[in-house]
Order: sequence, then C-alpha cells, then structure tokens
Amino acid sequence: MEGIVYKFNKNSREQVCAAFKTFREVRGIDLRVCYRDHDGNLKPGEKGLWLKVELLPELKKAVLALEQVLVSKVPLQSADDREVAL
Repeated sequence: MEGIVYKFNKNSREQVCAAFKTFREVRGIDLRVCYRDHDGNLKPGEKGLWLKVELLPELKKAVLALEQVLVSKVPLQSADDREVAL
C-alpha cells in the first residue's frame, strides 16, 4: 500500500502529508510538508521525515509524549532526563 493516508493544513499554502513510501526496497512512513503546484496538484516538499515501518510504535510514543507535556504542563524532559525549557 503506497500513497497518502492522512493530511492536514500546516498553513494556507502547505499541508502535512502522512504516507507509506518504499525507498530502496524498504517500506517506510513518510511525513512530509506538501504544497500545491500551479496546476493544483499536491507535490511533496523537501522537508520531511522517513522512517522504517517498524519504528511506527516509537513515533506514536513520541507524539503521545508531546501531547502529555502540553496537556499536563509538566516540565519537559529530554531523552537523558535533563529538563528542557519550552
């Protein structure tokens, strides 16, 4: 399965697109800033992140950790447990 599975507006000109992509015969998750060309077609931009599908659980943990910090307003901790200013 390839292609965009979810997208949302980043701003009035760009969208964040979540897709499955194969790179060098390895299936992965592609999170990319997309834009519309002059013909209105959605095109991938240079800014993005590609991860092996196996890393999806870690990506989900990262997003949930970000949400937890925002909701609980607890001090943000870095991966090595040093406090990081927001």
